[in-house]
Amino acid sequence: MSAPGIGARSETLEVCSERSPKVNHTLLRLGCIGGLVLSTAALSACGSDDDPAPPAGNNTACSSQMFQKYGSAFVQVRDAIVTKALAAPVDKLGSSFQTLAVKPPAQVQAFNDNLAAFLIQVYGGPQNYSGRSMEAAHAGLNITSDQYDYFVTQVVVPALAENGVPESDIMNCFAPPVVDPAFKASIVGK
Repeated sequence: MSAPGIGARSETLEVCSERSPKVNHTLLRLGCIGGLVLSTAALSACGSDDDPAPPAGNNTACSSQMFQKYGSAFVQVRDAIVTKALAAPVDKLGSSFQTLAVKPPAQVQAFNDNLAAFLIQVYGGPQNYSGRSMEAAHAGLNITSDQYDYFVTQVVVPALAENGVPESDIMNCFAPPVVDPAFKASIVGK
């Protein structure tokens, strides 16, 4: 089953040609804009609020089974997402992560905990996410569509692949929630 918006496009070949073959193939199939739900959440789980329910997105049946399949690996993927986001060029991703990095340790830990809880919840784990809604968490960040796409393709997808998630699970199970236009709209332009 293919998620909306996923499909190879000829213009993606040029944009993605510098990546490693394994990740490159995945990115081409995602059209250089789709990726995984682990993605978007990273900029989102920045705190606590009275609106704890993240949007469901366009989950497929396998999306809700990823926690059962990968379990504790979600923490390693979360760590890889944060590390990659901190290393990303500000002109590509924006400054949200660099701003987070200079916050007091308790705020950084709260962000990391919320990000892991969000990812686990979206992918079928315990419903323990207590952070803000995507809209509230991203308010004032002015994330552009290009920044969102960069985050998914250059941060999330590689974080998954480097932690042993096969391309088929990235494409079919992790991607559908984050390429869902309603989920992306809950983050972009806020």
